[in-house]
Amino acid sequence: MRNILVVVLIGLLFTVPVSGQDEVSDVQPEIIDHILQILLEPADHTMGVQDHLSLDGPVTGDFQFTLNKNLIIEWILVDNTETITYDVVPFEGEGYGEEGVTETLQIINAHLPEGTTGFSIAYYGEIYDPIDPSSALGRVRGDYSTGIISEDGVYLSSASGWYPDTENSMATYYVEAATPEGWQVVTQGDLLDHISFDGYVSSYWDSDIPSDGCVLVANQYVVTTREISGVDCSTYFYQDDPDLSNMFLDKLEEYLPAYTGLFGDYPYSRFDVVENFFTTGYGMPGFTLLGSMVLRMPAATTEGSLAHELVHNWWGNSVYVDWERGNWCEGLTFFSTNYYWNILDGRPEDAEHFRFRNMVRYSVEADEEDDYPVGDFITKWNAVDGVIGYDKASAVFIMLLDMMGEEKFFEACRLGIERYTGVSISWEEWQDVFEEVSGIDLSGFFATWVDQPGAPEMWTEAVNHFRDEDGYILEFQFYVDGEYWEFDCPVVIDFDDHEFVESFPYIQSGMLTSYIGIDRATGFEIDPEYYYFRRLSRDEIPPSLNVTLDSDSLMIVLPSGGDDETLQVGSMGHGGGHPGGGGAEEVTVKEFYEQLADSIVQSGYIVTVKYDNEVTEEDLATHSIMSLGNYNQNQLVRMLFMEIEGVSFTETGFSVNGIDYVDPGYAILVTTRNPYNPDYDITWYMGTSPDAISRARMIFHYGWDTWVVYENGRPLD
Repeated sequence: MRNILVVVLIGLLFTVPVSGQDEVSDVQPEIIDHILQILLEPADHTMGVQDHLSLDGPVTGDFQFTLNKNLIIEWILVDNTETITYDVVPFEGEGYGEEGVTETLQIINAHLPEGTTGFSIAYYGEIYDPIDPSSALGRVRGDYSTGIISEDGVYLSSASGWYPDTENSMATYYVEAATPEGWQVVTQGDLLDHISFDGYVSSYWDSDIPSDGCVLVANQYVVTTREISGVDCSTYFYQDDPDLSNMFLDKLEEYLPAYTGLFGDYPYSRFDVVENFFTTGYGMPGFTLLGSMVLRMPAATTEGSLAHELVHNWWGNSVYVDWERGNWCEGLTFFSTNYYWNILDGRPEDAEHFRFRNMVRYSVEADEEDDYPVGDFITKWNAVDGVIGYDKASAVFIMLLDMMGEEKFFEACRLGIERYTGVSISWEEWQDVFEEVSGIDLSGFFATWVDQPGAPEMWTEAVNHFRDEDGYILEFQFYVDGEYWEFDCPVVIDFDDHEFVESFPYIQSGMLTSYIGIDRATGFEIDPEYYYFRRLSRDEIPPSLNVTLDSDSLMIVLPSGGDDETLQVGSMGHGGGHPGGGGAEEVTVKEFYEQLADSIVQSGYIVTVKYDNEVTEEDLATHSIMSLGNYNQNQLVRMLFMEIEGVSFTETGFSVNGIDYVDPGYAILVTTRNPYNPDYDITWYMGTSPDAISRARMIFHYGWDTWVVYENGRPLD
């Protein structure tokens, strides 16, 4: 441990004069190491900090760095003796947040002596960026704050400017953080020690892998720890909840050995699951930060959540992203966990379904005018970003795996880790690694799938099938709509008692392809297992809530009934807070559905809202419909329930595939083609009792399923 004493920063130690601004060198060194001593006072929203910084080279002119604009500098010292003057410069660079701008930062222009390779700085002040609750439905994004120090909790991201930073800094962080007794800090790297003193507790953290930023959180936690494969795995929860802790730790017993088997040693000595006081799903070096509601969702411990954040410790939190050249790490993490765990877990049918659903999501969400290249993806602010940066990007790795084979593919992953840990890289470096290991020229592949927007639309036509002296000859053409695409297209040729798979290199749309065999073929399919990414036609896309919501003509039909039953509900929003926080209110079923419709409108969907007794046949023929309410509340159910194959609605409940759900507590979300116009869809949501629909906000997390049955708000089937 570096020998650092706890420093409590109270009062102004030095008054530093500021002078006129001097010239700043065009190329200045970057910060490569921080030794941070922090005192947090959550009740006052304040912090006091000393930081000793090291640079990767000598200063040749004034040195500029960013800092939160509300932080007051007490002093800047060189060699712990020479006081340095500085100017404050308005921040005009690209910012953070959904709009890409910020008023959070200031630029400090420090007049360091030429040749300086490090300095110390002390500062204090308030950081309180109020939480911006997500208005988005489903999993587009959570709540947002650059940084907040409060009695509810502390969250300090690198975007908050809580420590001095430079644009391209890749630094190591030693952190000594003091909090009031009862509070605990979690930050990145390895936890070295805890020491209590005078009503405070100080924790010591060290991260020796260079990182592009440092995130620090604090709260009043109950900690449970288990060693798994030589790694200290802990849960930091607000309440003592052994069942919940064991649920997470038991799943890590599965995930951690599996992924170290693929990628090599886990980069850190710990992995913590940390509860947050607002809705997040973040992964940082050595820990994941999950909102209280997210922690308790059924999917929280699955490969798409817990394993996903664990694997981010390789992709994005030890091998870093060069943000100016595109974000590859979400696609590779999504591939590694949400997709490849199906393979590791022996579920190839689920892997196929993942590949198919990738294409469905992309085909629905990414209109041609909104589409852009995978290589331009930075972060997910909306649904289009999600299907490009996650779905299509993961498909790039799926296709590479299919081309290279598992052994070579994961050898390339391990080589990338060996070569680039602590380094920010782009798709270009990954192309080099995959080419080096496979021996394949991948320039055309990356130009097609990373540098170019869109996806091919494919269809096929049989031309001829005849017999000659060589056997049976099957001639067919397959067509590809769009730009140039490089891929080998697998074709499955069916015979009476077997099938044959062959890959045909795509050269140009409409090319004539032939297959010669000894038996007569009975049919053929292009890529029936969905290995090669493409845009699907509407006929290939199953009905679902998201397909309905994506319609260019959307109507929500509210029940005119339902005002004689009530339920207790909280906000329709996605706010976090400690369990049990926030007040519930009693509303009628009709009012509840009105709130649900309003949350959809507030999320930005262009939608017409009507009650069931106002809907005309013309409305039904010209809209996709979201119908809310059951048989007794919404007359649309009584009008159309006979049209729904496999699902029926009655006065007492509903039936799905022959199973009756009539007891209180059941709800259903089901989408069908609109019988009045097959170009549109109808989504139905209803429950057998008022309480059955009280967690209706969760339906948006199942927006790609054709039907879901819920019991007490949780998916049953």
